[in-house]
Amino acid sequence: MANQQPSTPLHGTNSYVFTVEGSSIDVSEYIGVSVEDGGKVLEISYRRHNSYAWVSKRFELPQDANTDAPISAVYLNKELIVSVKKLNKPKVTQYIASD
Repeated sequence: MANQQPSTPLHGTNSYVFTVEGSSIDVSEYIGVSVEDGGKVLEISYRRHNSYAWVSKRFELPQDANTDAPISAVYLNKELIVSVKKLNKPKVTQYIASD
């Protein structure tokens, strides 16, 4: 498997979105999405068209990525889109003191 440099995710409101250009992805084969290195790295593995070679792309996960939540992936318009939910942050209530 070939490894590539970690990439920066797109920040959504409730999740981080990772994209992989998919024109070379053989969608009839297995596409693996897993969390590695103790929840610090998202790894996406796939086989290329007309090849026996497997490709592995790794993305560094932000600290507030919720790796316990289900990870969703969709192949759309020749692009693999993977979404990792953010941890729920506690709501902060701000009180304004009046005299």
